[in-house]
Amino acid sequence: MNKFSLTTLSKSNKLKYTILGLLTIAMAYLVWGVIIEPYWIDKEKQIGQIPDLPQKWQGKQVGLISDFQVGLWLDNTRTIRRIVQQLVKERPDLVLITGDFIYEPGKNPEAELDKVAQLVYPLIEANIPTYAVLGNHDYALHSQHHPKNEKLSTQVREALESVGVNVLKNEAVPLATPGNNNPSLDTTQNQ
Repeated sequence: MNKFSLTTLSKSNKLKYTILGLLTIAMAYLVWGVIIEPYWIDKEKQIGQIPDLPQKWQGKQVGLISDFQVGLWLDNTRTIRRIVQQLVKERPDLVLITGDFIYEPGKNPEAELDKVAQLVYPLIEANIPTYAVLGNHDYALHSQHHPKNEKLSTQVREALESVGVNVLKNEAVPLATPGNNNPSLDTTQNQ
């Protein structure tokens, strides 16, 4: 071999190894983003400082879950079930669910909505007060410029309410003090 062909071979190997390295990095991101991260439960304890919090709410725990995305191309309902089971086991005084119950509803979202209702029902069955708001996917909003799908959001709200979840829409509601799941009977809210 002459000097010219050795140099060309060396550049060819560099290119091969560069491409191989980039493919390895891309594969690692794909494995993380598709196989590991969607099933990872991120549990983080935070202590909130709330002015004028009623004494009966001092030291109480609130569970927050979000982004069920039922109907996503790689089903994550097992993870949601594990999260709900963990909440039932830990028994927070309140659970808040902050939207995106479904991913892409299609023409008939009933199967996804039934699955959503089944996923949250153990919280209600365990007598844990559960409140929810809808997210952009629950209105089929893909950007700020798309019109809201009010029919879909109504279907999502009704599915949640059918199992006992309190769904809020631009409103504030009184919460029952811990141990009393009926705020209308609660006469000690501000104490």
